[in-house]
Amino acid sequence: MTTTPASKLAEPHPFPYQGSKRSICEHILSRIPAGTGLLVEPFCGSAAVSLAAAARRRAKRFWLNDANAPLIALRHTIGDLNRRAARRRSTTSEPRNVGVGSGSSRGMPAE
Repeated sequence: MTTTPASKLAEPHPFPYQGSKRSICEHILSRIPAGTGLLVEPFCGSAAVSLAAAARRRAKRFWLNDANAPLIALRHTIGDLNRRAARRRSTTSEPRNVGVGSGSSRGMPAE
């Protein structure tokens, strides 16, 4: 398996995270079929896999989950800010639905 240096990836990277899957995203994404309806990332951390999949439009919806409650709270804040910004600008692209959860298999349903 080859890895891509994180500095060469184009996806947004809101913060460094120990254990990030960012350098192996290409390897992981090669196993996700194009047009996947829902991508579940049970140990999302910095959500490197979901961000890379969204940038490449590999999935239509995303479900993020992690046991780290402060991290998930940050994800909620980022998501809320993104939704507010999206409402303020006019765009023709379809919004990406993301569900975020903390420490349980329930997570948070995608919108």
